[in-house]
Amino acid sequence: MFRLGSVIQPDMYTIHYDPDLWGPEDPNVFLPERHSVPRHPIASLTFGLGPRNCIGRGFALMEIKLCLTRLLRQYSFLPGELLL
Repeated sequence: MFRLGSVIQPDMYTIHYDPDLWGPEDPNVFLPERHSVPRHPIASLTFGLGPRNCIGRGFALMEIKLCLTRLLRQYSFLPGELLL
């Protein structure tokens, strides 16, 4: 039974590396294609969820987009060898 003042924290590692959510491939391997499939809204708890989610979520996502845009404008990206 929970008492007043108890801290309840989800196991983030297990959620982010769960083969049932991110499979059938190995969740430890980076596969960008896996993000093209719609997932459960809380499969990735990067910024939290609910009324107490991260207040800086919008700012962080905008910063990521601006950094990516700047990289794409300043550098040329060429395909390389596939390392397995």
